[in-house]
Amino acid sequence: MYHGVKRGEFIVYVASQIRFVNIDTPAPSLARFYIVESSDGYRIHTGRLNSTASELMNDIGESEDIVRITGDVNSAFENACDSDEKLKQLMELLDR
Repeated sequence: MYHGVKRGEFIVYVASQIRFVNIDTPAPSLARFYIVESSDGYRIHTGRLNSTASELMNDIGESEDIVRITGDVNSAFENACDSDEKLKQLMELLDR
């Protein structure tokens, strides 16, 4: 988690394991979100980011920590696909 542009805003990276029906091996995944505080709690920003927030997200995405984490997740994803032919076939289908 990193601070966003304004107070109450954050950039969050979430690593997860996605499970697909009829596939034994979960697929490692990494997602990035811009979180904003609203009157009723924190929410994922779903609109277009302003240029300052977008640049900050890009800069953080190129940081040493995030590059390492992204590499780790990508490596785990490749290993998962190599170990489960059904997962590999699904990912190939989704890449089309």
